[in-house]
Amino acid sequence: MAETKRKSTRRYTDDDFDIMIAELTGREPRFDKLFEIAEATLMPWIKSRCASSKILRGREADEEIMQRVRLRLSKSVVTRFLFKEDCEKLNRDPDGFKSWMFTMAKRIFRDTETAYGKYDQFSRGFEDWEEDTLSDSGGIDEDAGLDYARERLNRAFGIVLDSDKKAYIVLTWLVQSLHILDYDCSKIWSTRKMEEELGKKTLFEMRDMALELSGRLPWLEMSESRLKKLDRSLEAESDGVRLGDRKYSEFFMEKGVRKSISDWVNRVNAMIEKIMGDGQDKPKKPKKPENADKSDKSDESSEENESNE
Repeated sequence: MAETKRKSTRRYTDDDFDIMIAELTGREPRFDKLFEIAEATLMPWIKSRCASSKILRGREADEEIMQRVRLRLSKSVVTRFLFKEDCEKLNRDPDGFKSWMFTMAKRIFRDTETAYGKYDQFSRGFEDWEEDTLSDSGGIDEDAGLDYARERLNRAFGIVLDSDKKAYIVLTWLVQSLHILDYDCSKIWSTRKMEEELGKKTLFEMRDMALELSGRLPWLEMSESRLKKLDRSLEAESDGVRLGDRKYSEFFMEKGVRKSISDWVNRVNAMIEKIMGDGQDKPKKPKKPENADKSDKSDESSEENESNE
């Protein structure tokens, strides 16, 4: 009995694949067909996974993930797939290309979900001024609460950067806050890490570290221009030495490194709480229409899910 050939489930043809190869290996490489194939193949799956994810649902993360996929593809498709392991032979396997793209997309999806999860944990639990941001008693629905938390955190960073606190205190708060956001760690862990790694660093080096960490959080508004006031403080000279060239360890109090860090962070948090703790910037609870619960359940039951690869 003749073997039945399995029908391809690809969303692109062999001709599409050949055009993509020609564009990528030409004298002036192009990515038009690559991105067209990637979007047709991966976007339905990404949308489905985002819709079913408790962390990413409702956050419009699908386009963010797709953009990261495009960037990764443009950098690696030639060296990691078409000419894998420096092989001179061109890889012309269209079905293998589909599997390779999905492997990449799944990793990027997991990384994105993990990053948002870290943000949620931080926004729910970091210090008193933030603890009621997403609580049920706060009267904010889930989607509005997430947006509100992001705005509130950005405002907190702005308050600190615009404050008149000493530069080493501002940097202490920035680095610890970014540690918690980026590494999904506790204040105790962050304080120990700062004690181990920052004692011999200058304030300029701490400033660069904070900027680097903030770059991993696309929602956080902490650009070079926003650091101008801090930079002016670091450039100020005393006895011919710029403040930013001094070692972080020079500023520790007699009580010790960890207690110094804790004391400085607590001072800044108290300032933030005083400015933001009035609750006047808290969004009002949206009015819930009658029978909203029933309509929500109806919407959920009628929602169509894309099949996972």
